[in-house]
Amino acid sequence: MVLPAWEQTQNQPSVLICVASVGDVSYEWACAFADLWAVRVPGTMRRKLGSYVVDLAREHGALDAVANGFQWVFFLDSDVVVPQDTIQRLLQHKKPIVSGFYARRHPPIHPLLLRRGNDGNFGIVTNFSQGEIVEVDLCPSGCLLISTEVFKRVPRPWFFYTDGRVIDIGGQSIQMPNGTSEDYFFSLRSKSYGFQVYVDTALKVRHKGHFNVLPRDDGGYEMNAENPNP
Repeated sequence: MVLPAWEQTQNQPSVLICVASVGDVSYEWACAFADLWAVRVPGTMRRKLGSYVVDLAREHGALDAVANGFQWVFFLDSDVVVPQDTIQRLLQHKKPIVSGFYARRHPPIHPLLLRRGNDGNFGIVTNFSQGEIVEVDLCPSGCLLISTEVFKRVPRPWFFYTDGRVIDIGGQSIQMPNGTSEDYFFSLRSKSYGFQVYVDTALKVRHKGHFNVLPRDDGGYEMNAENPNP
């Protein structure tokens, strides 16, 4: 679905908002998106990424952004509820890859701040200050701002559901676990080409599902009682 475009204003960034959704959205999400759109930066357009496997949907969104001369692409999932000024806050960091801060909505539930340890395993970052911009190794893509320069410098595929494949990351062959998500693949692939990945821990967003989860400053999380039963 293509919706009207607004002309890019001089010195203002152009952003393509890509919404990954294959079904209906919640009323809360729709209201939050309407608020987000109401304060958009000039030069913003939006796309609904439907009818694709999720990794292909994100690939198409990135290709669309590059082909149409956008400076940024903002991926927003239909189960992630964001503040009205999310895009502006992420743009202010001037980082090529930066995400809002949220948690998994299915067990094991934990904040999505993940780094690889010396043993090669990924662990949750807990030693960060409130509101800090934290560099990570793995980042979700449900509230993710990416400079299109990343897609110009990193060869495709950018988003790829690995399904246990062995992939080359930074010159090393790494066996990816079964079901490794397309966003984690993107994080590792981008980092192997010299890009850093960040999470803005001041920008807390709600991940909606059987449990509606919000991260806390202490590295924990809280669940509301809107729909407590899985």
